[in-house]
Amino acid sequence: MVDNLLRRVSRRAFIKKSLVNSFALTTAMQVMPLLRVRAQDSLPNPGGLVYGIMIGSDGGWKASESPDTIVSDLMDSGGRYVRAAGATAIGGGVPNAQVAPYFMKLINAGISLGVAIYPQNGGSVSDLVQTGAALKSSGYYGWIFVDNALQRPDIQQIIDGLQGVGWKLIMTNESAWATPNQVVNPPSGVWCHAKSFYLLSKQNHNPDYSGAGVLQPDIDFIDYIHQNYPASYPVLKLEIPPEVNIFAGLPVATQQQLLTEWSQAQSADGYFMIYPLFVGGPTAPNATYDSVTEGTYTMQTSLIKQQPAQTSEFAGLGGTLALAILGSVGAFSWLRMARKKT
Repeated sequence: MVDNLLRRVSRRAFIKKSLVNSFALTTAMQVMPLLRVRAQDSLPNPGGLVYGIMIGSDGGWKASESPDTIVSDLMDSGGRYVRAAGATAIGGGVPNAQVAPYFMKLINAGISLGVAIYPQNGGSVSDLVQTGAALKSSGYYGWIFVDNALQRPDIQQIIDGLQGVGWKLIMTNESAWATPNQVVNPPSGVWCHAKSFYLLSKQNHNPDYSGAGVLQPDIDFIDYIHQNYPASYPVLKLEIPPEVNIFAGLPVATQQQLLTEWSQAQSADGYFMIYPLFVGGPTAPNATYDSVTEGTYTMQTSLIKQQPAQTSEFAGLGGTLALAILGSVGAFSWLRMARKKT
């Protein structure tokens, strides 16, 4: 925890220095095009992201508990964006007649449901876009999660195609970032760039669960997204299935410690997280996590409900006036984080 505190103090000093240097180097006129882009295309704050995977690609109920139980728990959780399903083929991922009323109950409560597609399974750009089009036209989903985005050289074409069929809220899984598996830069024009927590990743050969939950590779990713994709949001998460399985195998006290650290670090380090409430079913065939059974549901819901106050300034255009004065494109992402830390 001491190392974590020192890291954040060091980052705060670096941010302040960056802002001073930016003021000396550029003028406000240089950032006006960026401000216009953000004003026109500003995407909603993704606070309250949760895993609530309930159905398989066939549309049937696959969660560990009954629909009544899971839906009630999700409605009580404070989550606003729930990853609920996945589609492995065109026409998949749409709830069947028995499940559809439960999805509508969540939607009518103001919860935006998300669905995943899987470019790593193959399929042409056209096939993936058609899958996305069918999911969009179903009327059940408000956002889409594009898995393993950095392992497809044609990912930008996929994103452009999804936007063309009506998707505005697109999240990409970029856990391959800065690893040998990365074959392309992150795509532009997406809502959220998501990466797995480095602490539990296979790249971290000596995890220290008693130390900081957010490590330097995570910070590097967060800063990279802020600097290069300032209209998008960086997101950290547990990768399904490997990190979910590791996390589920930890003592409950360690799970609670990490959840608290990750949640509270959002405002300090400038990212959003996906809370692992419910993971399972054929869209995650080798991973199951039930926060009620594990004993973390109550803590997670408390953290989720605290999140809007922590991240409200991070979310929007509140720093526009200050940015115009500073006059630096590079200062924009640093300003958002600096305001939260002071």
